[in-house]
Amino acid sequence: MLSSGSALTTVKLERSPVAITDLQKRVYSLKEPDQALKAATARIPGSRGAVKDGFVVVCTGYCDSPPERVGECLERYRSPLLSEFDMAVPQSLVTVYVASDTRKVGEYASQLHGISLPLGTVAYSVYEDLSIVGIATESACGSLAHELVHLSIREKFGDSPPWLEEGLASEVAVSYPAGRHLKFGASWRDDTLKKEWPLRPTVEKLLAANWNAYSANDRASVAPVASLHAMAAAFIRYLDARKKLEPVYFAMRDKRFPEGADAPRSDASILQEQLGMNPAQIDADFVKWFGYTEPQSQSPGDNPPEVMNKRYEPEPPPPQIKK
Repeated sequence: MLSSGSALTTVKLERSPVAITDLQKRVYSLKEPDQALKAATARIPGSRGAVKDGFVVVCTGYCDSPPERVGECLERYRSPLLSEFDMAVPQSLVTVYVASDTRKVGEYASQLHGISLPLGTVAYSVYEDLSIVGIATESACGSLAHELVHLSIREKFGDSPPWLEEGLASEVAVSYPAGRHLKFGASWRDDTLKKEWPLRPTVEKLLAANWNAYSANDRASVAPVASLHAMAAAFIRYLDARKKLEPVYFAMRDKRFPEGADAPRSDASILQEQLGMNPAQIDADFVKWFGYTEPQSQSPGDNPPEVMNKRYEPEPPPPQIKK
C-alpha cells in the first residue's frame, strides 16, 4: 500500500537473503506455542509477546496494545478469507512482530531477514518463516491483515497476478470483517487515486504491471507507485460492486491453464469473459463507476477550495474488539 503524501507502503518480498532452511526452522506447529513464543522473543531482545488464535505476537518496549489483542484483531479476518476466497491462513503459527513506527519496521527487517526496505514501508511479510512485520494496534491491524492475505494466498494461488493479489490485500486492509464476509467501502485510497488521477494506469496497464512496479525505490517513483496501488485497490472494489470479484478471482485461479493449451490464458481474456467487455470498455466502465471529475480551474478572485490536510493512517481501524 502506498500513500503518495507520506510515501508509506507495504511490500511483498520475493526473497530474504537469509537461507530458506534457516527461515523454515522458525516455523512452529500449532501445538508448540511456548517454543514459538520463546524463539520469537529471543530474536528481538527486550521484547514480550503472547500466542493468540494461531498468531505469535511480539512487541518491544511500550506496546500500544496487549499482544494478544492484536492476535484477536487478525483472527477476525480468518473466516471471511476462507469463506469468500477459499484462502486458508497457514496451518502453522504465524509470527507477528509489531513495530512502534516505520523506523522500527526497518530495524526489524535488517535484524530478522537481512533486508533493506523500500521507502516508508509500514509492513511486510516473509512466507518461508510465516512472519509479518508491521505497525498495528489491537483495533487497527489492517496493515497486518494486508500481509496475512499475502501469506494465505500462497497455498492455492501461488502465481496470482500482482494487480489481483495486491489490490485484494489492500482492500482487505480497509475492509470491515463481519462474520464470514468482508465489507468494502471508500477509503483513503480513493483520495489517493483522485489526487494522482493524471498518473492513473488504465485497466490494460494495470494488468501488465509486474511486482517491481509496486515498490517505490526513489522519490521520483512515489507518485506513480501511489497511483498504481490506488488503482489496484479501487479496481477490486469496482469488481465487488459489479458482483464479479469472486467469479474473477476463482477464474484467475482455476481457469488460467486450459487443458491441452500451450500457454496460460491472459488476464485480459479472463476479465473479458467474466465481464463481457474488453479492457478498454472495462476501463471506461470503471471511470464511470468511480465518478471522478476533473477539478474546475479557479479565477483569481475566487476563494480557494477547502483543503483537507489528512495525516496518513496506516489503516482505518475496524470495529473495536470486545474485551
